[in-house]
Amino acid sequence: MMDSDTNGDAEMADGRVVLRLERVTKSDGRKLILSDLSARFSTGELTAIVGARGCGKSLLLRVISGQRVPDSGHVVLSGPPAPQVAAGWALHTAGSLERGLGMIAAAYGIQTKSYVAAVASLLDDPTVLTKPFKEVPGVDRSLVMYACSYLVPAEVYLADGSLLPNAPHLRARLEPLFLDLRARATVILVTHDPLVARRNDANRFAILSRGKLRFFPDLDQLTDAFGAPSDPPMASEETP
Repeated sequence: MMDSDTNGDAEMADGRVVLRLERVTKSDGRKLILSDLSARFSTGELTAIVGARGCGKSLLLRVISGQRVPDSGHVVLSGPPAPQVAAGWALHTAGSLERGLGMIAAAYGIQTKSYVAAVASLLDDPTVLTKPFKEVPGVDRSLVMYACSYLVPAEVYLADGSLLPNAPHLRARLEPLFLDLRARATVILVTHDPLVARRNDANRFAILSRGKLRFFPDLDQLTDAFGAPSDPPMASEETP
């Protein structure tokens, strides 16, 4: 029989809870997206949340990060999550990458000069930090988008589809940062593809469907359940 846990209460033995979702509900107009959703996330976990396109995965990340406020329920955090991995929202709007990194540093109360220097140390050409985001070449642009998250000291990291770049030489530069934070924090990766969970070596597995999270003891059981035709996505499960 399939063993699943709708609240995610089966924690890792040595983990410390740093994020709790307490009966979180969120609608988009009359469409129910997240429904009385509860779960706990602990340090040392990489949780892969798999769901069909439009089921509310991205909205869930926005609710956790505080970008969207739940209609009811609570999000309880040990501290603010790092900027969403590879999203780079502050970098797009600032006049230069350096200014965008300064905005992130100020928001998290970290020393701007050391934060910018740490990002620069990963780049092929550190002088690109003086340029607007749209003028930065692809390699350094990708490195900045990941590094600006991984260099923020946090206990919760959120990613939508990607934790590291695909290119091996870029992964090699960022992987030490990622492995360090993975050991001390909780990482939540949302994706529509169970294979992404396998490639990223997740150690906790859930399906988001019908507004709720259902946890599984291993990826094989999650994959079997996700592929089952008896559990189609609800028509109301759409990300705004």
